[in-house]
Amino acid sequence: MVEDKYLPEVDARIKTIVTQIEESKTIIHRNLLIIAEATKSNKEDEKAASEFNITQLKRKIDVLEEELAKLSS
Repeated sequence: MVEDKYLPEVDARIKTIVTQIEESKTIIHRNLLIIAEATKSNKEDEKAASEFNITQLKRKIDVLEEELAKLSS
C-alpha cells in the first residue's frame, strides 16, 4: 500500500477517478459500435473481443466507483 503522502490531494484523486470512469464509458460506447458493425459483417471474433472488453470495463468502472465513494465520504 502507498501512503497518502505519496499521492495527490483528495480533490485531484477524485478528478482522476471521474476522468477514468468517463473514458471507460466512452470506450464501452465505441465497443458497442464495433459490435453493431461486426454483427452486420458476420465478424464473430471482433464481436467477441468487444464484448469481452465491455465486461472488463464494466468491472473497472465498478471498482472506480467504489474508490470514488470512499474518497467522497
